[in-house]
Amino acid sequence: SALCLLLPCASVNLSALKMGKRAAGVPAGAAWKKQRGTGPKAKINVVIAALKDANLSSEAPEAARKMLAEGALNALHSVIEERHPMQETIMGYIKEVLADMNSRLTEAVEESKKASSTAESDLELHKAQLKIATDEVEEAK
Repeated sequence: SALCLLLPCASVNLSALKMGKRAAGVPAGAAWKKQRGTGPKAKINVVIAALKDANLSSEAPEAARKMLAEGALNALHSVIEERHPMQETIMGYIKEVLADMNSRLTEAVEESKKASSTAESDLELHKAQLKIATDEVEEAK
């Protein structure tokens, strides 16, 4: 992923970040579409957009996420070998927030899959009950 080029050893799935809940009336992925590109700046902008996205829940407060987003460009734009320890510290915080977002999104996906599976099971049960009731009505005629 783009993040792995910027943050070595990061196990954050950026595609999962795109699946967060959105406010009513906000088109899906609009903020992400603006961040497309292939260069380092475009990839950094994806990280910044994720940090600023209030629809992606995280343990970090919104003010802290905004602070990290403001420092992300300077922390991530330098080549890994030339980064200052303070840049590495900021990157560590960014990785931590993104990992938290990723785990929350993964958990939400799993919950949605379980709910969908339960709904499908209920639907099949109701279909069977409808079939039985329909057959009984036909027999009663």
